[in-house]
Amino acid sequence: AIHVDPDGVVWLGDLNAGVTRYDPVRNTFVRMRTDKSGVFLTVTKITTGPDKALWVAAGTGIYRYETGTVENFTTVDGVPLSDVSLSAATGDGSVWFGSDQGPANVLVRFDASATNASQRRFIDTKEEGYAGQAILGLASDARGGLWLGRSGGIHYFNPQAAAQGQERYRLPPGVAELKRGYTMAFLVDSNKTMWFGKWQNRLWRLPYDKIWDPDAVAEQFTGVTN
Repeated sequence: AIHVDPDGVVWLGDLNAGVTRYDPVRNTFVRMRTDKSGVFLTVTKITTGPDKALWVAAGTGIYRYETGTVENFTTVDGVPLSDVSLSAATGDGSVWFGSDQGPANVLVRFDASATNASQRRFIDTKEEGYAGQAILGLASDARGGLWLGRSGGIHYFNPQAAAQGQERYRLPPGVAELKRGYTMAFLVDSNKTMWFGKWQNRLWRLPYDKIWDPDAVAEQFTGVTN
């Protein structure tokens, strides 16, 4: 995993060596250790949350790092599975974590409004209507929503769904390639084009404002293979 935080510091996650912090101004590398006499193990994703803290998805659970303090969240804290592989932050203050490991595929969100021990800090999204299929990619958008790459195509979480009379998690109505296969990665570029990579089905793109158009057609790049 590679992540650049708002201060320009580069964070490097490793499958075996944990997290390393690179300061480009001082040109220094520092290995980050946990509070429990070890390192972050099997780090696959690093995200800066709306709370400005650093969130790490790892094979040993979820970690939150802020000003020298590390918190580790596992099944004891309400996370359905300790092996977490993906994360993304949305504008409502939530930090999302996904995994396709274990007996059940997992998508949970950290509820920033939970401020005391009597409240659940992690919400299993199956309770909110998510179908529980494998999470292969996560990407937030400028509208505060969240794109889910999974088996069976792409789904979208709309934080305003209740007010708009919609389902929280829904599949775009058109664009056949958004509704099938395994979507692993997303990017919305400066031209408002969504790019999405599919396992064994190459790279595609689509104007972002056409995603909900039932007649829209995605363009495939045949020269890019995986």
